Amino acid sequence: MPLSPEQRHDRAKKASAARWSDRTDWETIDLEEGMRQLASLRSEVERGGLILQRRSENFRVQTAECYNPDCRKGPNGTRTIIDIGSGRFAGSRTRHNMSTGMIETAYACSAACYLYMGSHFTHASASPRDISPTVSEPEVVLNEAAKNII
Repeated sequence: MPLSPEQRHDRAKKASAARWSDRTDWETIDLEEGMRQLASLRSEVERGGLILQRRSENFRVQTAECYNPDCRKGPNGTRTIIDIGSGRFAGSRTRHNMSTGMIETAYACSAACYLYMGSHFTHASASPRDISPTVSEPEVVLNEAAKNII
């Protein structure tokens, strides 16, 4: 039996509340408890980062296609396959893909392909963000020099 719009709305609100229920309210948490939780989070992130780095080293790519789509030095005019493990390539570039959050690396087989890669394998501009909290002016300024600046 399908749910009514009100039932779907109620379920969505409950699901959202459940997802956010384990989040810490950093604005109102006791300072000592907040520092304890932050230390725990840092420890967990460090542990996770080390484990993921170790795991990713086991999956190193040994070959890659040349980034230049017009490079056809392979057999029968196919794309050039570069042996990365041997280090026989002209250059590589790495970028952070803002839409996926993943790091991407491109390889070039020759100087000409590296020039092509330099002009086409670019970083997307990061969206501007303001993470600074709003600051209100002080009600009382006891320092005359500071009063002149404000």
